[in-house]
Amino acid sequence: MHFTLSTAANSGQASNTIYPHQQAITNAQELEQAVHYDHVCGQFKNNQRTIANFIKADCLIMDCDNDHSDDPTTWIKPANIANYFDDVSYAITLSRNNMKAKHHKAPRPKFHVYFPITEITDAKTYTELKHEIQEYFPYFDDNALDAARFVFGVPSTKAIWHEGSQTVDKFMMVQRYFAQQNVGAIPEGQRNATLSHFAGRIIMRLGNTDEARQAFQEEAAKCDPPLSKQELKNIWHSATKFGQRMASQEGYIPPEKYNQPNDDLQPADYSDTGESYVFVNNCKERVCYTNQSGFMWFDGKVWQESEPLALGEVQRFTDKQL
Repeated sequence: MHFTLSTAANSGQASNTIYPHQQAITNAQELEQAVHYDHVCGQFKNNQRTIANFIKADCLIMDCDNDHSDDPTTWIKPANIANYFDDVSYAITLSRNNMKAKHHKAPRPKFHVYFPITEITDAKTYTELKHEIQEYFPYFDDNALDAARFVFGVPSTKAIWHEGSQTVDKFMMVQRYFAQQNVGAIPEGQRNATLSHFAGRIIMRLGNTDEARQAFQEEAAKCDPPLSKQELKNIWHSATKFGQRMASQEGYIPPEKYNQPNDDLQPADYSDTGESYVFVNNCKERVCYTNQSGFMWFDGKVWQESEPLALGEVQRFTDKQL
């Protein structure tokens, strides 16, 4: 595992945008040294950290602040990440506010997860991937997802170095295929992640209702081997806390208003052909397929040859239908 960080010459300077030092990180010790300084993933024109100056990145950072709940039993710890990102390469360092009281909230685990990725040279694609990861694992901070997000340096921290067989972008591609198939058992290694993702989505769609809980139980029944009742209880409890936090945000649309029927999204018949027609009618300006290029996705400016991004559009469309 290896990735690149750009570091500043100082620490704790939120107004600074100059990150002149590129450091190749190949082990925990190198990471511990690099994060003494404010740092960012990626490289930028003139070493100035702005979205417009984004050149490329082979890593992304996700923040976990555990602000979804004040119940310690639902907090995510660094050791838990492996349960949700099976066989993915990543590294973890503790935040400067780890186990410190902040904004009148009790001390709790706060850390950063560094995911190596296949190099990306487009800021929008990079941001889309971060959003997709956060939607999959909603305990990551949803306010830390832009392509120029930096992390404050910490004077002393121990890094966790977790070697896996795949990068997180490849892992997310598998998750998209898995979600599209939506059949069969949920195997060991994917149970916690799949159920946490499902619970968060069903809470957002239906609220904390008997219907939502029943759907969650039906999804949990697919686990092979089954999860314990206590594990299922913890997953559901975390999802309800997440739903409460999302409901308090500006612009949130409650389920009773969001779940209004839309005839444009309903196929004339429920065959694969019927679903294909309604998808084309709604998404033909964002997804296409050619024999030469395969699946392509329109990012608002250019068409990108990317089956994963096209499949992401399919998933967003089916989520909207549901």
